[in-house]
Amino acid sequence: MNSFINELFLNKYKEKLLEKAKKVGAGDISQLKEKLKDEIEEKKSEFSKIDPLKELDNYLSKNQNTAHDPKIIKINKPLDQKKIDSEKLNKKPYKTLNSYIDVEKVSNLKREEIEFIWNSRFMNKENTLIAATDLETFNIMLSNAKKNPIFLLPLPKDGVSDIANSNSNKPHKNHELHLIQWIFSEKFTTHCIITTLAEYKLNKEFSRPHTTLTFHSELADSKDIILINGLVESENIKLPEAQYLVLNVQKFYGGLKNSVEPNKRRLKLLNDFTSGSSEFNLQDLINESDIHS
Repeated sequence: MNSFINELFLNKYKEKLLEKAKKVGAGDISQLKEKLKDEIEEKKSEFSKIDPLKELDNYLSKNQNTAHDPKIIKINKPLDQKKIDSEKLNKKPYKTLNSYIDVEKVSNLKREEIEFIWNSRFMNKENTLIAATDLETFNIMLSNAKKNPIFLLPLPKDGVSDIANSNSNKPHKNHELHLIQWIFSEKFTTHCIITTLAEYKLNKEFSRPHTTLTFHSELADSKDIILINGLVESENIKLPEAQYLVLNVQKFYGGLKNSVEPNKRRLKLLNDFTSGSSEFNLQDLINESDIHS
């Protein structure tokens, strides 16, 4: 490749090189190269000592007034060349309340109107869970969640239709355990994710939740309302099953309206599980999780 490039160079500048050869008393290009050998090597040595970027940086630092001259192109150091986009940097990896509704606009509305808009926002969305609660109830729920960020809940697997039927008091024989995990993303956003225990055992931190609940508290202080939305993201979990699990999340963490104080038996199960107490009993958990309990 180098010989090919050299040949192209010689063909292009052959006449000028021959003219230069005559001036220095050389018969041809080969003699010219030999005569100028020492001079060429000396120039190479001089150029190798020069750092062009350093030289340019020194020049610019001595001539600050040239910084505004459009003819001068300043070359920054590699780290300075990166321009960080502040919007991308501050973009959250999850949706906040503003992702769904204009918080500033709805803040002028009554609580009932906000709740109506919230429900309407998800009216035609499939596999969604929508709710709203008051600040007092949410604070109790949040307090228990921070003390017990991980928990287990059983899901009956022997007839989903019986779960929603208030007239059915048949005991459920088969249950599937689900892992409840709370994530406190920021001041106004709290997540509760639900994963089958089998999935979690198989994939650990890489397990994919089948249901995700998000609690938005931007309007808590001004309107005494926490807006909640959820999504069921697995074909293996039906919407009524997810609703059953969410209802039990509320029951155990004290998030049911008209029942601000959490049931002491359920609260004990929460604390026993978190502390790893030998008193934690799976059958007691199943009994307390029953829809009619």
